[in-house]
Amino acid sequence: MFDYKAHGIAAKRKGMLELCAGQIAALDHSQPLSLIDLGEILDAAANEVDEAAMEAWATERCDLTLEQHDLARQAHQQLKPHYQRLQKMGASNEMLITLLKGFDEDVDHGVDALETYGPIAIADLEILMGAAERPADSTACHPLLRLSRTAMAELIALKTQNGLAILLEKITHLIGLVSRLEAIDFGGRDAEFIRRDLTVSAQEAIALFENLALLPHRRVADPDVLHASWPPVASAWSSLYEALSMLEFSDGLNEEKAATVREVLAHVLAER
Repeated sequence: MFDYKAHGIAAKRKGMLELCAGQIAALDHSQPLSLIDLGEILDAAANEVDEAAMEAWATERCDLTLEQHDLARQAHQQLKPHYQRLQKMGASNEMLITLLKGFDEDVDHGVDALETYGPIAIADLEILMGAAERPADSTACHPLLRLSRTAMAELIALKTQNGLAILLEKITHLIGLVSRLEAIDFGGRDAEFIRRDLTVSAQEAIALFENLALLPHRRVADPDVLHASWPPVASAWSSLYEALSMLEFSDGLNEEKAATVREVLAHVLAER
């Protein structure tokens, strides 16, 4: 049993730590992202005591090893920003631990790679995170570990497949936001938050479409500018750009414009 008095922990802080201990005991460690959840609780507890007392409390009161303690806090600090993305891709505990072997921004790049290309074998992920050496014969490895024309074609195909699914999900989300804004008659307490979400999501949808469907070109009038070139105005896809632009700058969105936007986005989702 952990001796709070011996570590100079007052009653108020003891109460906070006991609350944290109860949350840790209630965690379902079979859940893939429980490592991040554990780290979040441990970081909250660490705000109450010094590092030495924290480690003693984690081992004596919560039955954690120092390795579990350190790994969980690292997971919270480095992977918490990606929590929803990892949840959507069904990340396993083994995958989280492998990602954490990466150095600094490579952890973020590893999550990006998983979202971009889909599942990556743990052995290949170990190599990508710098925790293992690339084999001399990499023909059986993920295309991220092979430098060839064939591997490039595989990467482009995987990115397109996964990127399309993300774009369609983003468009569905935008339709839902428009409906929510209509339901409150474009005003009220929640309108500001919905409009903010519309702006961010519309920007992401534009970037996704440009990245998946368009090629970069230099402006004739300004060759220093390299941009994704949308097709001529008569293209059916110009309506998508206009609709997304209306959502990006949603302050002027009204009932009529909302109906137009929803119709355009519904066409994009339709299989025909």
